[in-house]
Amino acid sequence: MLLSAARPAGREAADVFLAKPVAVPTLPEPNAPHGHAQGALPGP
Repeated sequence: MLLSAARPAGREAADVFLAKPVAVPTLPEPNAPHGHAQGALPGP
């Protein structure tokens, strides 16, 4: 039972991991022109 539950959990986690990085860079993009994200970002 535990093994069966761990298998689907890993697949769901991968989907969330892929969806997270995709949504993160999409948020600062539209915020960058606002000037708020540009100052908050630790980038150059």
